[in-house]
Amino acid sequence: MTQKELDVIQEKIGYKFNKQYLLTQAFTRSSYDTENQNREDNEKLEFVGDKVLDFIVVKKLTDLYGFESEVLVQTHEAVRNGEPIKENNIVIEKSFEFSFSEGEMTEIKKQLVQTSFLSKAIEKLELEKYLLMGKGDIKNNVQNEPHVKEDLLEAIIGAVAIDSSWNMEAIEKVIDKILNIDNHIQNGVDDGIDYISYVQNWHQKEYGKEPEYVFCANGSEEIFQCDLELKGLNVFEGF
Repeated sequence: MTQKELDVIQEKIGYKFNKQYLLTQAFTRSSYDTENQNREDNEKLEFVGDKVLDFIVVKKLTDLYGFESEVLVQTHEAVRNGEPIKENNIVIEKSFEFSFSEGEMTEIKKQLVQTSFLSKAIEKLELEKYLLMGKGDIKNNVQNEPHVKEDLLEAIIGAVAIDSSWNMEAIEKVIDKILNIDNHIQNGVDDGIDYISYVQNWHQKEYGKEPEYVFCANGSEEIFQCDLELKGLNVFEGF
């Protein structure tokens, strides 16, 4: 990997490496290491990055949806902090809560670390083209496989974590640069499925024709409402 390529990558991810060998290692597939026997591959960095990404995602979800809850509780005679509490005394009980259930929070987190989401982030920055691969990988174009791009992203994060001596501000900045997590948390994650075509194909197969859409103006040039009615089902609205 040339210095020019390293500079381009660092510009794309928004981080300047102190130890640039870590960046090169993050882009080195095991197939390349096996053939050249002169460089460590990115699997160890991938392991680190996977855990770091989980931590940052949970931190962001906690910052956005977590809050301190206070509840007035009527107590019976007891002892608190060494002092007796009289019967029917009203005290404030505090706890940590999320705006959503644990199951819903888990689902949001899962969307933000799923392979399709991570691989698309790599595609947008065109980072997969810098991968160092063995001849077999090159022949099979493995750089285009979603899980390979996901591995690359995690390896980059792992490399940043180690290079920055676990500077969480620097790590979070890189993750924000690559994934724009805050935007996706608040607006949802595109899972890559073309639902419009999916519904159209299903309706064509089921009823022999495409479904009918009714476009309804709602006072905005950029946003409009579209109603879709499927036979035997309710009307669905989309914007």
